[in-house]
Amino acid sequence: MRITYAIACTTFIASIQAAPAWVPTDNPNTPIGTARGIHPGRVVFVHDTAATSWNGDTVGHHWWDAGNINQRVVDSMFSHTVRWLTGASTDSAAWDQLFRSYNQTHGRGNNGYQAGEKIAVKMNCNQSQNPNRAWTDNSQNPSPPLVYALLRHLVNIAMVPQANITITDPSRFIGTPLYNYLHTDFPNVHYVDRTGGSGREAAVADTLHAVHFSNDTVKYKDSTFIASCFAGANYLINYGLLRGHNLACITVCAKNHFGSIWKKGMAATNGGWSPAGADPMIHLHGFISPIVFSKWGWSFPQRPNGTYSPLVDLMGHKDLGEKTILFFADGLYAALHQSSVNVFKWRSAPFGTQSQPDWSSCMLASQDGVAIESVALDFIRSEPTYADSDIVHGTADNYIHEAAQANAPASGMVYDPEGDGSRLTSLGAHEHWNNATSRQYSRNLGTGNGIELVSGQPSSALPRKIKGRTGMSIINDRNGMLAFHAAPIMAPATIVLYEMTGKIVWSADLSAANSFMARWMPAVTGGLVAVLRDAFGSVTRQEIVVR
Repeated sequence: MRITYAIACTTFIASIQAAPAWVPTDNPNTPIGTARGIHPGRVVFVHDTAATSWNGDTVGHHWWDAGNINQRVVDSMFSHTVRWLTGASTDSAAWDQLFRSYNQTHGRGNNGYQAGEKIAVKMNCNQSQNPNRAWTDNSQNPSPPLVYALLRHLVNIAMVPQANITITDPSRFIGTPLYNYLHTDFPNVHYVDRTGGSGREAAVADTLHAVHFSNDTVKYKDSTFIASCFAGANYLINYGLLRGHNLACITVCAKNHFGSIWKKGMAATNGGWSPAGADPMIHLHGFISPIVFSKWGWSFPQRPNGTYSPLVDLMGHKDLGEKTILFFADGLYAALHQSSVNVFKWRSAPFGTQSQPDWSSCMLASQDGVAIESVALDFIRSEPTYADSDIVHGTADNYIHEAAQANAPASGMVYDPEGDGSRLTSLGAHEHWNNATSRQYSRNLGTGNGIELVSGQPSSALPRKIKGRTGMSIINDRNGMLAFHAAPIMAPATIVLYEMTGKIVWSADLSAANSFMARWMPAVTGGLVAVLRDAFGSVTRQEIVVR
């Protein structure tokens, strides 16, 4: 097992085994748009193989069964995510900064979370379509322990009352495995889905809050409304999935809002909670198809680059994308596409190799709703399993370009999703990374003002003090290796070796089984920082020199 908590400029050890089938039209590291966030354009990637342990047995077993996701590891990953995104040293400070950042950029002053404010979490439960709410296969749904980690943060750290939180997918159902995992400890949270019942509440459209699609050819453009739980919320969290889509190429955060809208006069289709319709002018998928598509009775022409995308209207709507304080993608167990009945193991670094694939075991987060789409697309297009199935193709990133340049898009469209005459500004930064090995964006390289991919602890947040019970000694053995010995510790523990810049060069797990010992063959020379963390968060920091 290898834990990947490394700054974005890390060169990963394993290599991509197959070249991606799709190549963007824009060159690497050519950012467009205006980056957003406390650290503009920052996207955090956290990957830990210890989070997932399912043996893949599908006969009566599932990835979401008890024991297949390590709650303790997921809690740690989520904590790293919000801290690294904000640069804060504690979880509470991270959430305070997220709220303050949102309020400052939306004309609401330098305020943190205020009493009485409401938060809606838009889940992607697209595969939970059974009215009895059972999960009967191994398709990708929100990971219950990860949603639990989010709720624990909101309730116990950000101090948001349970009654002010809504977990929802208006167009689908809150599945029984997810509801049961959450409801015991969070009984006063509102769980809202298409029909309600069994402890859930039914989604209600707010007909005073419309989505005015900017393209006049979109039918129902002025009679499409959002759920009241979004309209009445002060903040949104977009809980998407890291997943391909066999029409749209990827479905992460932007497309998650196809499940947030209700069309008047479409009650026969999921009670109106659907982007679908009887013809392409009703069916929003017809406006985002990156290739000629004909399947399931649908027939859509290709949407060329530089054409209108309804995703931009949703990303920029004041009660959807523009109300979002955190864009998040669950990638613990990723699926090939939205209709897959099984999740799969990845063959690209840092997840696995051609001969030893492994679960994706990761999460992405950002304050920039465009940047997270760009990074997710780069990860997905570089995974051989997606490339082998031609999941990413055609004009896959047209909507991302349009969103980044929503103030002056290539389509010439005036994006105005409220229909109030106020044109959207840029919704965030877009670019593609330099390559699938080093995964660097312009802010990592210092060449531009686009995206920064942080997949480890920024150097400014490295531990500076020794505290607690842990102790560590480092010796050279006779084989030219460094031997790290830690005792006494509360196993399990992790040792991480940083360069002085904050870049991680090596990490290992310590347990009683290996007598708290780990060995490493130096691949670099110079000053390093060794950091040991035990199960209770106690930290030892020691500077060493490798010659």
